[in-house]
Amino acid sequence: MNPIVEFKDVEKRLGKTMVVENINFAIYPNDIFGYLGPNGAGKTTTIRLLLGLLTPSKGEILVVGKNPSAKDVRERIGFCLDDDGLYNDLSAWDNLEFFDRIYNSSDGRQKRITEVLEKVELSGVKSKRVWEFSKGMKRRLALGRALIINPILLVLDEPMSGLDPDGQLLMREIIKDLAQNSPVFFSSHNLAEVESICNRVAIINKTILASDLVENLKNNNSSKMVCIKLKQGTSITIELSQQISNLVGVNHIFEDNLSLKVFHEDNFDLKILMKTLLDNDIDIDEISTPKAHLEDIYFNLTRSGHSA
Repeated sequence: MNPIVEFKDVEKRLGKTMVVENINFAIYPNDIFGYLGPNGAGKTTTIRLLLGLLTPSKGEILVVGKNPSAKDVRERIGFCLDDDGLYNDLSAWDNLEFFDRIYNSSDGRQKRITEVLEKVELSGVKSKRVWEFSKGMKRRLALGRALIINPILLVLDEPMSGLDPDGQLLMREIIKDLAQNSPVFFSSHNLAEVESICNRVAIINKTILASDLVENLKNNNSSKMVCIKLKQGTSITIELSQQISNLVGVNHIFEDNLSLKVFHEDNFDLKILMKTLLDNDIDIDEISTPKAHLEDIYFNLTRSGHSA
């Protein structure tokens, strides 16, 4: 299967500052691709590169085999960024008609707008002006604006931000439905949301730390995580946390209520960890190697600086 999007050894410098480097990932048909990273990690720069708003200092970006700044490609990438770009004094229908006039011929305009309004579930309020809309309704209309071009790729930046649970659920279902026709690039800070909706992810912190199917990442990292459940009343001091972190083969540790999660390399020795805990009078209730969640993998990679 040929990828829709390819980043090949991409780097971007602004002056003497390296913003991102060694960016490699691919997005395939029907993917919902989650793009994760802390603030300042390079997510916005990647989006601008993908939209053809920036050119890479090095490397190559392809969208359906072409440069994303090519006119016939640029006009077929739908996007929703922080600014929804809507006209508040116009109705939902008039907003979509305005954008349809920019991008499309008049042939089939009424049918096209009607279908988009149905997809984003705004048919019943098509005559309402946008200033009357809730935040969730505005998000869906902005998504409709991106769909009016029949995109080959959808780029969404924090599409769930500020939505209530009902709005998040509705947006999630709409995105899943849209991915059947075009892949979705989905930048977010909400790790649980990404895990629930995305089939493929990349984790960035100036460079790509991991890029794979979500299930592959979870399976590959589960074998390198030990979870130790502590008995009630037991706590780990800052000094002991540092001591564990310094053990050979330990990448990173997480403490969560009465559990200690240890991510490690192949040269990690569980016996040494157990001895360290027992020497510090830590009472252990259970030891297991559960399946890692995306949140575990994300924090391990971004805090340790290792690549998966």
